[in-house]
Amino acid sequence: MIDLERSIQEQRTRQGVWGPYKTPTDLARYCEILGRVKPLTLMEAGSGNGQSARWLAQLVPHVVSLDIRNVGAHFEGEVGEEGAGLALVHADSVVWALTVGPHFDEEDAPVMVSLDSDHSADHVAQELEAFAPLVSFGSYLVVEDTIIRWLPEYRDRFGDGPLAAVEKFLAAHPEFEQDLDIEDRWPTTQNPGGWLRRVR
Repeated sequence: MIDLERSIQEQRTRQGVWGPYKTPTDLARYCEILGRVKPLTLMEAGSGNGQSARWLAQLVPHVVSLDIRNVGAHFEGEVGEEGAGLALVHADSVVWALTVGPHFDEEDAPVMVSLDSDHSADHVAQELEAFAPLVSFGSYLVVEDTIIRWLPEYRDRFGDGPLAAVEKFLAAHPEFEQDLDIEDRWPTTQNPGGWLRRVR
């Protein structure tokens, strides 16, 4: 069982500031999923400031974080406290998933994916199609910031955003379903409807 409070405190001490752009309740969801699935590899689309990947690398043996901007390059190849390998890769997430992703093999499984880059519906739809085949049975594909649908200031920029892509994706991919149990476990989430589990 992952100790969320200890993990967050260690990360604050290590960084001196709070880094990952995720709510505590969503971090708790990630911890529960990671404890349940025990992925060997987590692929993250959208590195941001690199701190989310850095936090995840304390909990997952191999984290690959992709961003079209060359951010956080100084974290490249960093090794976490538990021997976790962290690679921040300067690449287009969709192109990477279609070209490099298929070369991951059973030694890298279980594989989990988190999508947190360009939040426009079209881009998220492309990422869903590209990364879905890489997700192991029983593992998760998390689509971040689906809450944009209800935030007018972000809707002006991203339209209906990630949730529209999720709805379209689920209609065509019965091998995935929304995990409403994990979503309802805590009262708030930035990713309503975005906790997707591969069931086939």
